[in-house]
Amino acid sequence: SWSVRLSPDGKNLAFVSDKKLWMMPLASNLGSNISGAPVEINTEGIKVEWSGLSWSKDGRWIAFNEVPPQNDSLMIQGIYIVPSTGGPPKKVSQSYRDARIVNYKLGLSPDGDKLAYSAIEESKQHIFLSQVDGGEAYQLVDMQAREPVVSPDGSMIAFAEDRGIGRGAGNLGLWTVSVK
Repeated sequence: SWSVRLSPDGKNLAFVSDKKLWMMPLASNLGSNISGAPVEINTEGIKVEWSGLSWSKDGRWIAFNEVPPQNDSLMIQGIYIVPSTGGPPKKVSQSYRDARIVNYKLGLSPDGDKLAYSAIEESKQHIFLSQVDGGEAYQLVDMQAREPVVSPDGSMIAFAEDRGIGRGAGNLGLWTVSVK
């Protein structure tokens, strides 16, 4: 389920197959109960990780994680956005992501201007917020956390507290923080 995301208007699916990003309309000219043909979204050769897809609320942008290069033992992954109608992808950030898939969730703001993600620094995982058009990402909270989700109006980010970096350490909690 992490490799498939329904568009905000409920008309399309974005999904990952063979390290490529695809869009599929849920209806076709053959009828509303017959899906359309999948169309590959141009990522300019960037291999797409199967986890972490996120749509902007307006449906114009999709955020995705890059598959780390095979020779990268540091697990440095790029995070990109791409227009849902096609066009060149834009690298928003890159960071150490660890080997736990729970760390890969992305939260794209309703207008596609901000991206929330978790990353590991100094053996601690935190939620970061980055402007899509550039600038330094900044850490949102001091506690260890993962799986950010942006509220529909873009004013808050919900996240899961996680002291064990996805390794089942317990003491999890759900929190929200205002977007600055």
